[in-house]
Amino acid sequence: DRYYQAAKLAKAEVIVRVTGDCPLIDANVIDAVVDKFFSEKYDYASNIHPPTFPDGLDTEVVSFAALERAWQEAKLPSEREHVMPYIWKHPELFKMSNVSAKGGSASGGKCPSYAPASPRLRRASKASRGKQKSKIIYTFILFKT
Repeated sequence: DRYYQAAKLAKAEVIVRVTGDCPLIDANVIDAVVDKFFSEKYDYASNIHPPTFPDGLDTEVVSFAALERAWQEAKLPSEREHVMPYIWKHPELFKMSNVSAKGGSASGGKCPSYAPASPRLRRASKASRGKQKSKIIYTFILFKT
């Protein structure tokens, strides 16, 4: 309900969903999913079906019309709370696409969800200062878990 209500209040035509607990999401990944969404006027595009990017880079783009339909038709509590699962479960109702990472597999990579806690990330950030506005992208900061 919260996605639908927020989108309705904002009069949004397109909603881009990224998780709030991943402050290091790569803008290039978001752009790739948004570009895919608009490339053929999809109802829904993501990089998580199947997931090929590391955890922490999940991006979903949905049209307001698809979000509204899911909000109206979803019956399960899990679908009502999150809405997007209704869309995933009904590919016959929605035009969907997925963006895959180069190489096609997350390979267990994970983006840190709390940047100050990572000494490796602090070193990478410090090393990049003064170089191209600290544009660190996910390929340089992946950690094996």
